[in-house]
Parts: sequence; C-alpha cells; structure tokens
Amino acid sequence: GPTDVPMAPDLLGRLKRYDEAVRLARASAETRERGGNLQGAALGRLQTARLLIDDAQPTRALAELSLADAHIASLSLKAERIEALRLSGVAAARLGEWADAKRALTQATNLAAKNGDVRVTREAHLSLGNALAAYGDTAAALQAYDRAAAAVSTATASLSDDFDRARYRAEHLAPFDAVLSIALAMTDSSTLVARWSARRKGAALALATRGRADPRDLDSRGCARCSNLTAP
Repeated sequence: GPTDVPMAPDLLGRLKRYDEAVRLARASAETRERGGNLQGAALGRLQTARLLIDDAQPTRALAELSLADAHIASLSLKAERIEALRLSGVAAARLGEWADAKRALTQATNLAAKNGDVRVTREAHLSLGNALAAYGDTAAALQAYDRAAAAVSTATASLSDDFDRARYRAEHLAPFDAVLSIALAMTDSSTLVARWSARRKGAALALATRGRADPRDLDSRGCARCSNLTAP
C-alpha cells in the first residue's frame, strides 16, 4: 500500500547486508517522493535512517531524518514525528551528543504519551533509557525503563495470537533485560535484581499466555514502582 515500507531492506539488515538494505530503502523513498506520496516517502526515509543507525552510520542517518522531517512537517504526521525524534536521539547518542540526544528522546516520550500507541511509547522510553544508561545517568535510565516496561503490559494484553506473542518477545522483554544488565553490574543491588527478575518473569508469562493478559499482572509479581527503582 502507499504507506507500507518494503520488507526486503529490513530482511537484508537482519543479515547485516546494510549497503544493499540502505540502497533499496532509499530507492523506495525516492520513488515515492517523485510520485507525490510524501507520507510513504517519510516512512521510507525513517526506514533508511534505522538501517544506517544499525550500520553504525549515525551522521548519515541524521541526513536521512532531515529529509523525513520535511515531509512529516508538511503533513503534520504524529506517529512519524515521534519516530523521527526517537531516531534522531539514538543517532545523537551514538555520536556522543548527549544534550541533543536527551532533548530529542524526551520530546519523543512526551509526544508518545499524548499521541502514540503503546508500542511507540515503549520504544521511545526504551531508547531514552538506553541513552541515559550509556551517558551514566543510571537513576534516570531506570525510570525510563520502568515506563517502557509499563507499556509492555498494555501491549501484551492487545496481542491476540501466539504468532504475535512469539514475534514480539525480544522487543517486549528488552526493558527488563536492560535493567537487569545494569543491576548486575552494581554493588548491593540484590533487591533491584530480585524485583526486576520477577517483573521479567511476569512479562514472559504474559507473552506465553493465550487470550488477554491482565495489565496489572506484572505489578502483582513484586515489581518496583518508579519511585523505588533506584538501587538500595
């Protein structure tokens, strides 16, 4: 459809064949630009930027994002705007431009809270957490991961079949794994490890369960609230 992105670039990206992936994604975006499909072009530019980030080329990714931004602004696209900000923040973090990264990712999380679906919200907070953790602001990173994990419970409840539950398993468990990675590197973090291990188990069990999961299920398994996330 006019707003679908081609699958081939993402498949090639998973195989680490980034040159081919970027070439195909960019060609698709340019074709849509020539045809006047600006929303499709914006999505294509975002796909290209994601591939460039994965290929450790954040500067080139930012150039693609500037092209995407022009289309996004002209059409006032909400979801695409959130994704562009998220990717801009990730690229800035890869370049060590921490102030720009935090500003873009904070904007993305704020917009996601107002206009994004739960998957967009999870990804925005996860990216913010990753950037803050890389910068060394552990307390703020844990809060961002907590919000990403909270979105997981809502997203899991909406997955109606086992295929989706299996497909999104790694994505949904990423906030929990990120916190555990931080906690295991800290001293005197046994309480934090125990809380997030239990919370991760709850998320994994919810993903394995047919039908709708109770969004409260994760908290009922002993997880910490945001205010209790710092190391003991």
